[in-house]
Amino acid sequence: MKSKRPRYENPATLADERKFQQRFESRFPEYILRKNPIQYRMDWCVLEKKTERVIAMIEYRDRKYTRYQIGQWNGLKISLMKMHHALELYERMGVPVKLFFRFKDSLEGEYWRFEVTRENVLKCEITWMNMVSRNDPQDQEPVMLIPLSLLEKKQL
Repeated sequence: MKSKRPRYENPATLADERKFQQRFESRFPEYILRKNPIQYRMDWCVLEKKTERVIAMIEYRDRKYTRYQIGQWNGLKISLMKMHHALELYERMGVPVKLFFRFKDSLEGEYWRFEVTRENVLKCEITWMNMVSRNDPQDQEPVMLIPLSLLEKKQL
């Protein structure tokens, strides 16, 4: 029997995603972001506008913490399963995967990008994380901590 887990997307997080999408498409008018079905576990496919050929996948997260706070935790956390699927898309299908983040203290239009490659993933630490702020006992899982040094600042 499949367990019923809450989804943590809500009107605010969906608005954050739309804002990122608008900025991305304005900055790169030759591409469009197409929302993926949930089973792909990445937010968007990046398509060439003229051909609709998939050239990459993007996952976006708007973090409610500052870069300093995340640095104190030894890195930015993301589900180990999310990273597994991202790396699998990259290695088995040849689809580049980029994780974009925005922090509480990010300037307007400032985003941080992590390129999913085997080399980068091997520089990350795997640990156990409890999401006590959500009060969801099922939201405890292995996570990957991405060092801030592996993030590249991007202006959109």
